[in-house]
Amino acid sequence: MKRRFGGMLFAVIVIAIASPAVFADPGKVLDLVPQDAGAVIAVDSISGFEDALGTFIDAVQPGASAHLSAKLHQKLTFDADIEGGVDFCAPAAVVVFLPAGIAADPEKDASAPELVPALSADEAAPIVGAPEEAAVDSPDEPQVVGLMRIQDLDAWRAALGDRTGKKEGAAYDYVDDMRGSRNYFTVRGDYVAFAETPEALDKWSEALATPLAGERRSAIENALTRAPICAAFSVSSFREANPDLVDSINLDKLPPMPGFSGPQKAVLAAELAVAKDIYKDIDEALFELAPSAEGIKVTVNADMVKDSLFGRIVSEQQGVDLSDITLLPANPVMLGAMSLKVETAKDYIGKVTEDLVRSLAASGEESAADEAVGSMADMIEKSMEYGLFDNATFAMFQDQDGPFRVAALYRTTNAPKAAETIVDSTETMYGNPLWLKMATLAGNGAGMQAPEISDEVIAGVPVKVMKHSLDFGSGDQTQADAEKQTQADAVRKMQVKAIKAMYGDAIVTRVAAKEGRVYLAVSPDKSSMENLLSGASAGIDMAKVKKSLETLDATPSSVMLVSVPKMFAFQMAMAKQMMGAPVAPAMSVPESLVYTTAAVSFSGRTARFELNIPVSEINAAKMLAMQMMMQRQMQQMPPNGGMPGPGGAPGGPPPWQPGPPPTQ
Repeated sequence: MKRRFGGMLFAVIVIAIASPAVFADPGKVLDLVPQDAGAVIAVDSISGFEDALGTFIDAVQPGASAHLSAKLHQKLTFDADIEGGVDFCAPAAVVVFLPAGIAADPEKDASAPELVPALSADEAAPIVGAPEEAAVDSPDEPQVVGLMRIQDLDAWRAALGDRTGKKEGAAYDYVDDMRGSRNYFTVRGDYVAFAETPEALDKWSEALATPLAGERRSAIENALTRAPICAAFSVSSFREANPDLVDSINLDKLPPMPGFSGPQKAVLAAELAVAKDIYKDIDEALFELAPSAEGIKVTVNADMVKDSLFGRIVSEQQGVDLSDITLLPANPVMLGAMSLKVETAKDYIGKVTEDLVRSLAASGEESAADEAVGSMADMIEKSMEYGLFDNATFAMFQDQDGPFRVAALYRTTNAPKAAETIVDSTETMYGNPLWLKMATLAGNGAGMQAPEISDEVIAGVPVKVMKHSLDFGSGDQTQADAEKQTQADAVRKMQVKAIKAMYGDAIVTRVAAKEGRVYLAVSPDKSSMENLLSGASAGIDMAKVKKSLETLDATPSSVMLVSVPKMFAFQMAMAKQMMGAPVAPAMSVPESLVYTTAAVSFSGRTARFELNIPVSEINAAKMLAMQMMMQRQMQQMPPNGGMPGPGGAPGGPPPWQPGPPPTQ
């Protein structure tokens, strides 16, 4: 069944690979979608989405879409090029029903009626002339129904010949493809409903008594005005069908992994607990995919359960003011802004923090755990009081051979007090052994030490300097020692090199207050803070920022703009120092007129995530990835390409270069 389910899902989901610029009316196909479907995949038209995706693919790899188009048509027409067959210009959909048996109450299983009807003897028997037996739905697998419009049903049947028919006494017709897959179908108006089994069509027919309506239908219809394909997934229905799925995830069952133990495992367990809580509060998720010649856009909308914790957290968020971006230095690897309201979330954050801290506490560290929990609560209260989370703007920089640098601005209600909160909280928290455990960088590679705090005056503004020395322990070993390392030790050594490549031997942060803002810079010297306070290096390309933000459908609460070429250069700069061998500078790649953009926005109980990746950024990434591969191959080559030297010695000069003079 699993193999057949995969084939059926591909046959109908591949509908999702094809939408014209003028969107078709999806009304008719949505009339055939039941309200209680666990998932719905809808396209405004098959050929249109095929065109849109093909345009995107060809922009990335010219000519690559032709093979995809041929395969799509072959699959959807069951290997027959039929005039009057599948209407590729009409809307289409895929309906998925979650397994019914898993959702049943165990105490009622014995008395509950059978939810999946048994096959008749005629239907269960092997089909004469068919390449394989008819599939039988398992109660623990989804049931999938595809909905497509056929232009001329009689012409379609005639073209398929004896590959379609209806067994005596059976409820549905069948159709076979050339590879032996059998599907059943029934006709509703202009549309044909396809499924792998009669049971799936039975389920669909029964559920259609309550067709798609209300907010769920409106959400799908609206999504198809923005994108040629969308998928609605009922998370609440999935939870009901799989009530124990999330709680059964246990990190203790994971196989041992290098560098994954102690603090790392505790942090991951805390993150998993938060993910579980979010999952339990999501009602419906809606996915949109919009490819074009300019790039590809992915959108996810998550509707939260009414009156749930995360529903309340989402509803209190607001848009971020992006005007402070103009104050950031020019040429960042990435930049962004965020606004976060934590009034509702503060108690939850406190609980998650307390659980994590106490899980890290060893015997005798109970008082340190109490202090760590208290310092977090104090930091949250003061940050809320001074508006430290209300509007933050940031940028990351990395020169080819320079250090990793960060610049950030926080618009606050009381800048001096907000800056003081940052410094005091850092000093208190990182003076606590449990916070130091959580702040351990890159696994076991390096640990942050309590900060050394000093004062400077930069551009006439008092500045606090926090220097976190890094304890690399035994991670910085020689090549000879590396041969004796365990796998975990080898991972740690690479982590140490990565940290050294980014920060050197210490992480230095400078904090200052000026004109209602807190200025923060992470850099080994004071030049970053100097440029930030004076505005000497300000010069963000706002035309590029504005064009990038135009790709968003909603005002963001958080947004990140990434330059893919610069990000690759950043990775290459780290590789240069980690490998300990010369690496040629990144080749010059013209940047696109827009950034790769990721944003989160909120409206009511709905959280919306948008990701837009321009084609120009993808192509730049391809070119830089090829360069990195070539550089790595060159590094692995023996000297002089492995050519023999004088006397057959390896690594000598090539024959077109003179060797050493002969010895007299």
